[in-house]
Amino acid sequence: MLTLFIISGVGVILLGVLDWGGFIVPLWVRVAIGLPLGLVGNALAIWAIASLGIGPTSGDEVSLIYRGPYRFSRNPQYVGFILALVGWALMTNSALVHIASLAGIFPLLLVPFAEEPWLMERHGSVYTEYMRTVPRFLALKK
Repeated sequence: MLTLFIISGVGVILLGVLDWGGFIVPLWVRVAIGLPLGLVGNALAIWAIASLGIGPTSGDEVSLIYRGPYRFSRNPQYVGFILALVGWALMTNSALVHIASLAGIFPLLLVPFAEEPWLMERHGSVYTEYMRTVPRFLALKK
């Protein structure tokens, strides 16, 4: 999933650069909402990757990680990627980037539903308890 996201992310970035400013998003929204969302999303994704490690991020099997952003979300990388895509779409003010970002967000919302049965099979009751105490995407309080 990480490799696919990197490839599509680079494509969305290039698309935004090439189609900058052709949509209807006001400048204040681009700066006041898009920029912070992009920065927070990227920071969250990087923090999650650093907490989990590159190997497990790429699919290597390890024990469950409860530290860092994984205390607040079972899928903080996906949350970060989603925020970054929304932020970039707003910042670029490009209809094409809005469409591409929506196309990228959809699988990020669905992938956890495919991963969770595998994780329950691998980690059993430990993962079931983790699911009970940590939300799939985000909790603002713990």
